[in-house]
Amino acid sequence: MKLAPLAYSNMAQLSMLAGAIAETVDWGEARRWRERPAGSATARVEIHALNSIGVPSRRAMTAPRDVTTSAKSLDLALAADAHEHVGRAYTISATTASSIGSSVDA
Repeated sequence: MKLAPLAYSNMAQLSMLAGAIAETVDWGEARRWRERPAGSATARVEIHALNSIGVPSRRAMTAPRDVTTSAKSLDLALAADAHEHVGRAYTISATTASSIGSSVDA
């Protein structure tokens, strides 16, 4: 497995946790133009990055793109039977919905 996409996704998560919206999106989307790993790891890196990209932007209320990003992340996680990512997607949806005072289909 190539490690660069995983590193980009992890940097996106760290940026998300720091509340750095632009950096989160930059790191999360960087994995799209780099060589990606093959196999089931590809889906998990994609899911992880999409989860991270959706969070800070939703907090800044730049939806609907970011609600769609979060929904795609959840759909991919469910399809891949990636329980940890399903849990993360639901947690993120609930947390961001309550922090911006809106309801989100999860």
